[in-house]
This record gives sequence, C-alpha cells and structure tokens, in this order.
Amino acid sequence: MKRKIKRKVTIRDVANLINVHHSTVSRALSSDKRDQISFAMIEKVENDIPFILVNRTVDGGDVNAVVVDEDCGIRTVLDHLRSLIHTRIAHIAGPQHTSTGYHRARAVSDYLRTHGMRSDLVETTERFTIEEGERAFRKLLARNIDFTAIVTGNDLLALGCMDVMEEVGLLVPGDISICGYDDILFLERMNPALTTVSLPKYEMGSYAVRALLEIIGGESDRSGVIRLQPRLVIRNSTATASR
Repeated sequence: MKRKIKRKVTIRDVANLINVHHSTVSRALSSDKRDQISFAMIEKVENDIPFILVNRTVDGGDVNAVVVDEDCGIRTVLDHLRSLIHTRIAHIAGPQHTSTGYHRARAVSDYLRTHGMRSDLVETTERFTIEEGERAFRKLLARNIDFTAIVTGNDLLALGCMDVMEEVGLLVPGDISICGYDDILFLERMNPALTTVSLPKYEMGSYAVRALLEIIGGESDRSGVIRLQPRLVIRNSTATASR
C-alpha cells in the first residue's frame, strides 16, 4: 500500500510540473472572454511576428490554429462508456474561458442529450489542475446523485477525482469508471491506468511549424484552423457498469 501511494505522488509531481507550464501559457494569453485573447494584442503580434495557436482557438477573428476535433474525441470516449452499459455519466468540465474546456463540455452535453441521457451531472472547474478536480468531484458527491462513470475535461482533473475516490473508499473502475483527456505522461504507469483521449501531439507540432514557416516564407497569408483526429486509449480505469 505504501508503495502504491509513493508512486502516485511521483506521478502527481510530474503532472503538476506539466500544469505549471500550462497555467503560465494560459495566463499569458488570457483576459476576459473565452480563450480570453485580446484581439488588439493579436493584431499587434500579427503585424510584427507571425504566430499560430496550438490546442487553442478564439471566438471570432482570423487566427491560425492547430487543434483536435473535440466532438470526435468526446464522441469516442462516450461511445466507449455506452458500450460498457453506462447510462448515468457525469462530467467534470474544464474552465469555460478556454476553448478546450468549453468545446469539450458542450460536446459532452450534446452527446448525452442526443442519446437520451441526463446532461446535468456537471461540475465546472476554474483551472485544469488536480486540486480543481478534487474540489469539483467533492461537489459532485455532495449532490447525492447516482452516476457510474465520469468524463473529465483533462487528465489532471481525472487524477484529482481519483485521489478523492481513494480517500472515500470508491473503487476505480469497480464503483465508478473514469476517463481523462489529453494523454499526458505516465498515465499508463498508474494503478489503475487511466483511459483517456490521446492528442496527436507530434502531428500538431509538425503541422503548426509547417504552417508557420509557410506564413513566414510568404507562401500562405490565409488564416485558418487545422483540426486533427484524436484517438481513444483504453486502459484499466473503465469497466462494465456495476449497477
């Protein structure tokens, strides 16, 4: 038991390092609205330095970006849970001022309504962190509503949920199945290993660099969003619904 806890702390430390970088970048690109990027700043940057967003978009404006098809990612994970007879699925949503948090939450809600399932088992977080996952999952438990599976807005939120589950004696996936999103480092080393939606990170970086070089070289002056397909990675945190 002590060995298992020690390994989890190591994973959490690494995840927090990733999250520190993520939060720093997010704050640098944020102000008041979804993906809170000031268009005045974008216009200034466009005039001086070509740029392209990766894994983020903005509402309105002509901005170059490389993202994943969030509808596809959410659909694959919810199809997986439905195949395991889960019909009461909760969602720990990412920050709604980010495009990833907003679009993933919307895709979950649309899917559940389309398939005749409850779409109100949702708690929203302020940041993509383990601590926010813990806080949101506690709020979900406090609502005293039965659910058998959770989809989270990213992997760090899932880790937070799993910490609380262990604390209160809930088994993963025996009592509750859980799925993350992003496929960050070391998830396969956890016990149980986390089922998640994996982003094509190498391809996203490659497309972004190629598009940026084309802009710099004058080969392209068109703004647009490139959407790549994510894939579901099934590990040990999901199983057939037990009730």
